[in-house]
Amino acid sequence: MKPVTPSSTTSGMLATRVVQKTSRTIFKGKGKLPSLFVPCRFEARFKPLRFPNDKLRTVLGWKPPLDFEQALRRTYEPAAAPPAAAPALAPAPAPELTHA
Repeated sequence: MKPVTPSSTTSGMLATRVVQKTSRTIFKGKGKLPSLFVPCRFEARFKPLRFPNDKLRTVLGWKPPLDFEQALRRTYEPAAAPPAAAPALAPAPAPELTHA
């Protein structure tokens, strides 16, 4: 999948405006477009957002608990087997059914 860049977002916004104006012309404002062709919704879905954490690091002295490599490894490697010392849970006894 190709990453969204500002130029592709800009060209997408232009395309949505063209589709919207064409729809208004053809259907005289009574046609309903898929939400992807509504400019504000298109922008909300595809606008690249970046939130740097530089201020968090400098002002509060925050440090991520895992570095990027560790986070990737924990996310994509298969889960490790549970420790052998962990006790296995015994199944709960089935309740006795009585009929009146």
